Amino acid sequence: RVRPGPVEYRQPLLVIQPVSGSTRAVVLDYTAANPLPLSSPHAEGPVGLVALSASGQHAAIVGEEGVIVKRVSDSRPLLAFLPSGGEIAAVAALDIEAAYCTVEAAGGLKTYLIRPQQDPLLLGDGLLIDTSGDGGVALLKLKSLRKAGGDARPTGLAEFVLYSVDAAVGEVSEPQSLGKAYEARLTADGRAMFYISADHRLVRRELSSGEEEYLSGGGDRKSGLAVSDDGTAVAFVSLLGERRDIIYGRYALDGSFRLASVTDQTGFYSEHLRLSADGRYLLAYGSRKELAALLQEAQGGIAAEDEAAGMEDEATAGLEDEIADAGVSAEEQPEDEEFAPRTPRRRERFGIIRLDLAGSPDDWNISSVAAYFIAECEAHFDTAGPF
Repeated sequence: RVRPGPVEYRQPLLVIQPVSGSTRAVVLDYTAANPLPLSSPHAEGPVGLVALSASGQHAAIVGEEGVIVKRVSDSRPLLAFLPSGGEIAAVAALDIEAAYCTVEAAGGLKTYLIRPQQDPLLLGDGLLIDTSGDGGVALLKLKSLRKAGGDARPTGLAEFVLYSVDAAVGEVSEPQSLGKAYEARLTADGRAMFYISADHRLVRRELSSGEEEYLSGGGDRKSGLAVSDDGTAVAFVSLLGERRDIIYGRYALDGSFRLASVTDQTGFYSEHLRLSADGRYLLAYGSRKELAALLQEAQGGIAAEDEAAGMEDEATAGLEDEIADAGVSAEEQPEDEEFAPRTPRRRERFGIIRLDLAGSPDDWNISSVAAYFIAECEAHFDTAGPF
């Protein structure tokens, strides 16, 4: 049984929270306020994937019963899809009470549009990578390319294709080939794509004209590409020899583009990155203990230690008090007791860490970016809303 929560979240996050022997989907605000379970281990079983629609009004949850799309405001199920064969490898929620999902079966990867009381509509072969905010554009990655000759190992490069979709009526265009890339992401309006090219450069492409802008060199290996909804900021992981960095790039008001190392300035590193809609906040998966150590090193002494303890208390305490604050008593949900959030104090915790990168990169440090551990969760999470 899942209880209704706040009508809306101003800046929502959807996370997979570990609970004793299972996982569940929880939506909360980026300040760690109003956490609300959207699934129960008793009902949906363990959760493997989650996705929020662009407005944050709908959530797609992948569990033992396949994909379930729910309305966030009251947890009401809107549609469900369980493939007859294979497993769901990717999912995206849409604001029109629909979703995309990729099914991996013996025949390969196939991506579908699913709608209430309609048969699944096949887009095409490939893994769903990204969609525009309204779901009108879907980006798929085909099978990874392999090395020539007798070496059958994948290179990491893949062919990418784009589909234009009228999700409301179920019309799909012919695929548009976008060429080879390591990774690619769309802006929310579906007009532009950022990608990591075959020579490891960061490139921005206008999809209507094909015009490209090269934003970085190719001397390093890049991965973990994240793009803000408005297309003004990007972040990625850079590997060069033994050096590992989070690189953040942003367009200035004069149209120039600047890259800076978050790791150099703050000491913080992660390989799982997301950006808020306007690019101000970097959301990364990391260790609360390691973040506390960075804060202690920067601030010194007991003050930083107390701040780290405060983060743990706020972000990783059980949900009973928060649910009670929302008008639901802990006694009203006895079936959840078996799956209470794990809260031992001494083990290392991993979850979402938020960094505020609105200031000048020259002034960044682990304190000035207001590094904050939001919530314990798995590495896969999603964001939505205006941020």
